[in-house]
Amino acid sequence: MPVKIYEPVNNKVKALQIVLGTTTKREILDFCPGANVGTPGATEEESLDSADLRWLYLSNGLEEVYDSDYIVKDSDGFYVRPAVEFEKTYREITG
Repeated sequence: MPVKIYEPVNNKVKALQIVLGTTTKREILDFCPGANVGTPGATEEESLDSADLRWLYLSNGLEEVYDSDYIVKDSDGFYVRPAVEFEKTYREITG
C-alpha cells in the first residue's frame, strides 16, 4: 500500500491505510518511524517485509491501529482515523 496525499477542505495530510495481510512493517516504519509494530520473524531484518502484523501502536503508545484504519501525518504529528471517518473528511489528491 503506497503512502498517498489526501486533503480536507482546509489542510493537506499524508496517510497510510493499514490493510492486514498487505501492509508491511517496512511500509509502516518508513512512514511513521516511531511506530511499535509487532511481526513474527527470527530477526528484525526478516520481519521488515512481513505483512503478518500482530500489533501496531503509534509512537505515543496510546493509539492502537486496526485493520483499514489510516495513520495520518500532519503538522502536529501522527494520529489514527478509522476508515469511515477518514474517507468522509479527506479526498485523495491525484496527478
